[in-house]
Amino acid sequence: MVLLSLISAGALAEDGSIPIAFEPPPEIPLFLKAEILATKGVARGEDCRGALEAAIAEAAGSGQLVRVVRSEEELSSAEQATCKLRKAGDKISASVVSLHSLVIVPGAPATVYPILTPERTVEIVEALGQLHRDGVASVPIDDIGGKAWVRLPPESLSGIDASQQGERARAMLAHERFIVPRISRWFQVLEAIPEVQGIVMEVEVISQDPAVGRKSRLRELFRFMVPTTLARQLLQTEMGDTFFLSKLQVERASNAKRRDFQSFEAVDPELFEPPEPAGVPEPAEVSSDVSDLPEDGSASDGAPADPVDYHEE
Repeated sequence: MVLLSLISAGALAEDGSIPIAFEPPPEIPLFLKAEILATKGVARGEDCRGALEAAIAEAAGSGQLVRVVRSEEELSSAEQATCKLRKAGDKISASVVSLHSLVIVPGAPATVYPILTPERTVEIVEALGQLHRDGVASVPIDDIGGKAWVRLPPESLSGIDASQQGERARAMLAHERFIVPRISRWFQVLEAIPEVQGIVMEVEVISQDPAVGRKSRLRELFRFMVPTTLARQLLQTEMGDTFFLSKLQVERASNAKRRDFQSFEAVDPELFEPPEPAGVPEPAEVSSDVSDLPEDGSASDGAPADPVDYHEE
């Protein structure tokens, strides 16, 4: 505490650069979450190396340090850091180094979160940052059913008339508003990341019956799971949006606070059942029982039967 007070009271004087010597482990699991951390290392006196080590240690304390990067937007490796010297009068009181680091929370088990190289980890982080409205920050990958799914920030849809829009209609509205328009962009990113199964997005839908008022207000959640393979089919075929929704795994929580998710059929399963074949009269059964034939060999309708010649020439 005394050191921090002394540092804040002095003036900073830039004193060049110091090389960054950091080597990540050769193998890193696919992450649960990745983010860029800004850290600051402080060391007493003129000790830039100590300040650098302190900044790296602070980043490593938040998870697996993958790379010291140039900035929040530039994830290439930073080879040098600026060391600033804080002076109190004529003496150097402290050395200060500030860093930006890519830090992940490793996932497990390996069947869901495969082992990657540090370079591949950075590639995935950069790609997923294109899907997240806040960039790289807090890009989570969830284990759902033993598969890795990228979880995007939730969305919200309000002003729905519950007397006119049932559960399935509300799910369709959420799907049309937040899922369909983004499929192409998602696929462009995910087709290069086979390590993940697809996208997961939750949409909160707020509805009420105008005739009843606020007492009928409902806050429910729909969770849409969009596999990369299904997104490809939608973009490469003439699959309609409703049929696409019928193929998605959708879950519904009737209470957004309790998050009591249950499997949900967002589309009536009978909507896409093949039609019954047109009526074709059943062929008349032909009896093989000769006991019903008259003794004179005539047909059952009374007409004489054609003679049969058993003579062999």
